Amino acid sequence: MARKSRKNDTLNEITVSKSNFTINTAFYIRLSVEDNKNRGNSIEHQQMLLRNFVAVNPEFQVVKTYIDNGKTGTNFERPAFQEMIQNIEAGKIQCVIVKDLSRLGRNYIDTGYYIQSYFPAYKVRFIALNENFDTEKEDSNNILLPVLNMINESYALDTSKKIKEQATRDRKAGKFIGARPPYGYKKSPDDCHKLMVDEETAPIVKQIFQWVLEDVSLEKIALMLNEAGVLTPSFYSKEKGLISSKKLIGQGYWNTFTIIHIIENETYTGDMVQGKSTKIGKKQVRTDKKDWIIVKNTHEAIISKETFEKVQECRAKIAKKSKSQNKVPYEENILKGKVFCQCCERNLHYYRNSKKEYLFHCITNYRIKKGSCEGVFIKQKDLFQKILFIFSKKRNLFLEKEQYLQQQVQSMRKNITLWKQQQTALEMQMNEKRLYLQTLYESLVDGVITQSEYKKLRENYQNEIENLLSEISCLEEIQQYHSQKIEHILKLKEVFQLEQISEITKEFADKFIKRIEVSSDNIVTVAFYFDELLNEIEVNDIE
Repeated sequence: MARKSRKNDTLNEITVSKSNFTINTAFYIRLSVEDNKNRGNSIEHQQMLLRNFVAVNPEFQVVKTYIDNGKTGTNFERPAFQEMIQNIEAGKIQCVIVKDLSRLGRNYIDTGYYIQSYFPAYKVRFIALNENFDTEKEDSNNILLPVLNMINESYALDTSKKIKEQATRDRKAGKFIGARPPYGYKKSPDDCHKLMVDEETAPIVKQIFQWVLEDVSLEKIALMLNEAGVLTPSFYSKEKGLISSKKLIGQGYWNTFTIIHIIENETYTGDMVQGKSTKIGKKQVRTDKKDWIIVKNTHEAIISKETFEKVQECRAKIAKKSKSQNKVPYEENILKGKVFCQCCERNLHYYRNSKKEYLFHCITNYRIKKGSCEGVFIKQKDLFQKILFIFSKKRNLFLEKEQYLQQQVQSMRKNITLWKQQQTALEMQMNEKRLYLQTLYESLVDGVITQSEYKKLRENYQNEIENLLSEISCLEEIQQYHSQKIEHILKLKEVFQLEQISEITKEFADKFIKRIEVSSDNIVTVAFYFDELLNEIEVNDIE
């Protein structure tokens, strides 16, 4: 069961304080929502790293572990952190240890304040293991470089704010501010803030406006452009070297959204229209039209103002006509966003025929390009029946194995109990070694042994402790693995011990269905949220 020791060099590099035999120490652990994706920042991993450190440094006596789970590092209004601060001010804590500087905080100026001013004021030692940062080290000024870098980044944020303010002034002056010009234009080689007509794409823009005036539907316009092989705005920008990110390129087909974006863009009339959206946090949010920055006659027009207004009037008439028609409301599509064409992988369109039947079908051949998909057409009631059949089949498969799985749960629980007993025994051995190490440390301070003797004996004890830690970690991982197995089985038992499902409801779809694919011959594949759990408890995989 023992495995190769994974020594952390940091354990041996932190300076030993000789002012006291023991140091009342606090562990501080923080996990934000974003950190959940990073296993290395998990609460368990942080705890293990901190625990391993004090295991071979017995002078640190942990009085409490403070954990802020799901809390941002951009401010310090965190319950556990504030509790720790209260105990520091009450004189109960002499040292704070964290995994790395970012665990303490990501508000760089305030983080620097705590490390450079607050902790020293209360004579609290601060250690960040990953950066090998220790405020008692003689070269602490050099190690403070990461903190200073953080402060520099705060300065960079201030610079970024000034750049944005300058961009707003440029927009108000009629200068184009953007990475890529609107489709139909290009940037002037002499002035990147000035737009020039692009002779390659301007005719496409004119043709789109003309088709709208001729009452050609947006779906038909997109289809004609795709069949003619006209590059989409993003693919055209890629060809010109203006886009390199695959996320910004799209699939290379014209669609109604792209058409609308063009025919509603007043920039084509020669007026500079900017500030249609703003960034709030990490999201781009549409701004009110009254807040747009519009400067008249800044560049050559592709579309006359009269043509632009006529197109807007045509669009308004179509919208008004559509609203005036008495329509029977559609039933809610309870599978919205979950049903896809197996051939082209696009969402299937939900609609109602003249018989008031609801169906799903692929519209790629009508919206993108004829012959680009094999085509899918399935009635909703038939799709529901197939989903129920697949669910029932998986349910029956689980129920057939249920008795065996229950035996496995009992067996795994017994094993976990035995592993916990083994872990307790190993932890007792480790604590005994730590006591020896503590005595050794006291002997050094009292002058009973020399520095070289202490170093050699300490290294031997540390190796023994690290080997024990390795075995303990191995046992913990085995317990965690089998505990997850048990959890998966119990969750599936909860899912499948429901009464036989007789109909597809929105609650059922939201809870269980992840993705549905339909082939041209109506073969249905369903991915359920519990499929991963099923795969995890395959009988052959259970030990």
